[in-house]
Amino acid sequence: MDLLAALEAERLVPDDAASVLLVGSRALGWEHARSDLDVVVVTTSPMEAVIDERHLIAPDEDVVAS
Repeated sequence: MDLLAALEAERLVPDDAASVLLVGSRALGWEHARSDLDVVVVTTSPMEAVIDERHLIAPDEDVVAS
């Protein structure tokens, strides 16, 4: 299963997703055995979701807009 399919199976990609980006060490080819996956999901509206321990995120702000 590819990364996008895995994210979709976990319902981590909302219907209004405009883009799903792999960023960080894996995207740059700098990964090592303990590297995690850093994913950015760009949506057309603010995300509304319950965040639990299975899907750890640690943003400083509630919303990152551009």
